[in-house]
Amino acid sequence: MTDTKEPVPPTQAERFGQFAMAAAREAGYDVDSPRGGGRKAIAERSGMGQTAVGRMLAGRAIPDPKFFPGLASALDIDLRTLLIRSGLAPEKMLPVIAPPPSRSKPTLDQLAREVGIYSERGTQLFKDLVNGILAQEPKESGKNPGSGAA
Repeated sequence: MTDTKEPVPPTQAERFGQFAMAAAREAGYDVDSPRGGGRKAIAERSGMGQTAVGRMLAGRAIPDPKFFPGLASALDIDLRTLLIRSGLAPEKMLPVIAPPPSRSKPTLDQLAREVGIYSERGTQLFKDLVNGILAQEPKESGKNPGSGAA
């Protein structure tokens, strides 16, 4: 006689861990290599501890809901989705809220006019000044937030 065990369905924590891992990868975090820095970056951006992030991504625990706003922001997903996927709130109990209309980033010409600069020379000086400041700013790692040393 063969011993055929039914596969054990994943726990809620395991399902949430799979979801969080996929969301982290989608957001650009390197969560697959031990020294990728992704787990540390998620912890810093969400307010969670690195150990808690590790347990969450491994599917061993669902974080305390007090961390959900920061976690949603860090993973670039909406809070509603996070609450539903965690199993803490059923989908039918959370209304869908339309996102605010997206506003495109204003150009430097538009910003100059908004602050009262209308002349061509003044606008050019304003643009040169802002571009000079931007050139001095450290580059954000928005494209790959999980990169860097652990």
